[in-house]
Amino acid sequence: MDPILGLVGIAKLLFGVLVGVVGITVASRVATRLAGFSSIDDGLRAGNRAIGVVVAGSILSMAILVQHAVRGTFGALDLLMRASQSASGVFWIFVYAAAHVAAALGVGVILLVIGTRAFVRMTPDVDEIAEIRDGNLASALVLAAVLVALALLAQQGVETMLDGLLPLPRLGRDGMVAPG
Repeated sequence: MDPILGLVGIAKLLFGVLVGVVGITVASRVATRLAGFSSIDDGLRAGNRAIGVVVAGSILSMAILVQHAVRGTFGALDLLMRASQSASGVFWIFVYAAAHVAAALGVGVILLVIGTRAFVRMTPDVDEIAEIRDGNLASALVLAAVLVALALLAQQGVETMLDGLLPLPRLGRDGMVAPG
């Protein structure tokens, strides 16, 4: 039995849940603003499935883009715990992880805006956002697909761009972990 490992597991769980809550909140607020609403609650209460589809696509897009930040944090934490069991080291990993996640969320917001603008330009004779507000499920499905596709295609670029933010320990020549 390893109590430190148990605590690390709990910390990972809490961090993952926190990032999920923040990501869902950011994605749904961005989707709401892009659709021109003050709140999605009114549309969802009215049964507007189109709004639900767009918000779902936004949330999936954010999850795709932010998952690397969470995995990177967990990997760095695992390496740090093997190198030393320093509480201050764990604290700094989480500080850097917060910056990593914030950067990934920022890129996600930009991607949602770009995706929505690209969607609107695909059919210049139709106001897709108004169609979604009116409950047009077809327009919502296409927008959600555009957002998820962009997230899937941009994921590797975002991952590579953000890798430099998280200070991973360096492996020595003998395979031992050395502080970074």
